[in-house]
Amino acid sequence: MFNNHNPIVPSGVKKWQSKFPEKLGDWIGCFQGIYRLTNDNKLRQFCFRFLHRTIVMKKELKLYNLAEDNKCIYCFNADSIEHTFIDCKESVKIYSQIISWFNHSQSTEIMLSIAQIAFHDTCHVTDVLSDPLKRKLDLFIILVKQYIYASKYLQKELSLDELVNKLTVQWKLEKCA
Repeated sequence: MFNNHNPIVPSGVKKWQSKFPEKLGDWIGCFQGIYRLTNDNKLRQFCFRFLHRTIVMKKELKLYNLAEDNKCIYCFNADSIEHTFIDCKESVKIYSQIISWFNHSQSTEIMLSIAQIAFHDTCHVTDVLSDPLKRKLDLFIILVKQYIYASKYLQKELSLDELVNKLTVQWKLEKCA
């Protein structure tokens, strides 16, 4: 009876897999990786909630009549977790700007797709990086997503300078700088 038992897959993971079937890697590794990425519990919680898709977006706020509409504050398309972190033109713009800044400041040539940033899929680039750079990259990816979410929640414009300042402070706190 136990031989035919299928492992329980969280509903958030099922939904990510239905939207991104090409998402490789094992999901258990994604959840376990949260604890090695950062010592900051708030960033860990953000990563966990992102993977479980329990981050509150305007779509959910509209559903419970806590928002007037479900439109993205940056591009006025329908808001959702996929839209915020993968499809929004402002998110894509800040991703490209901050990756350019990271490559310039760390003397690297890292190329990450939007889906790789969203799912923290860096295994193809971390093989060639030193341990301190791997750690910086991990924190970089988490903080970029958290910054986008917080800015959207607070209805603030995305600013490269503000993000760079937050990133350098976080690197110092985590003893990466």
